[in-house]
Amino acid sequence: MPQPKNVLLEIIVSGAATPQVFSYYDRVLVTGPLQVNVGDRVAWYVTVAFADGRRSLPYTVNFTDTSFFGVSSLPVAAGGTSPFLQVLALKGSVSYSLDVTGIGCVFDPEIQSGSGNLVIYTPARHDRVSTFTVTWDTNTNVMTYTKGGAPGTFPIKVSDLDTVTFIATAGSNFSILFAPNFNLWASPFDPNTSQFPAAAGALSLGPLTVTDNADGSGTQFFFSGSIVVNNKTVTSPSYEIDLA
Repeated sequence: MPQPKNVLLEIIVSGAATPQVFSYYDRVLVTGPLQVNVGDRVAWYVTVAFADGRRSLPYTVNFTDTSFFGVSSLPVAAGGTSPFLQVLALKGSVSYSLDVTGIGCVFDPEIQSGSGNLVIYTPARHDRVSTFTVTWDTNTNVMTYTKGGAPGTFPIKVSDLDTVTFIATAGSNFSILFAPNFNLWASPFDPNTSQFPAAAGALSLGPLTVTDNADGSGTQFFFSGSIVVNNKTVTSPSYEIDLA
């Protein structure tokens, strides 16, 4: 079986015209059924073109066959990028519809994954997937990290599906911020998100999954931490995560 891949579809809705669908990683226009395999992960990024520019509206992706992704629909109440869904079944083709709030159903393309024989896929951890933990000592203002429990030296080298957890030793309002860059993605975890706040009162963030696996415009991401200690905002030095 081929190595599973991530597929992010950028869908641009514009008036009465048929929406344009691009593969977000290589900006290729998708004109036919999307070709995927069992184990691949698919997400959607929807924008609507208005006279004054594009906007992100809430939308729902509805599937005709629940066995393909294991769900009948994928609501995205905040708009923007949806969560990734993993292909669980091998089928000839499956149709889906995209309903945008305030606009309605805008189109219903197909996804294709091979023969019509149903093959159930059980997600499993791949041996190559690594787990990283970044610890920020807010007293010394130094970050360190481990890979699978073993200490490492920056920059962190990650591949898609690796996970990164960030931990601060003390403080409140903890968040991780990625610096502006010339990459296609804002961070290794999300194409549009560069700021990741921890839950209220929490000193742990994640694990965050690396989903950028084909960012041809750049592989270096610089991040820093922000936290409030003794009523003062503390910012860490800049550290680096690289796509391997």
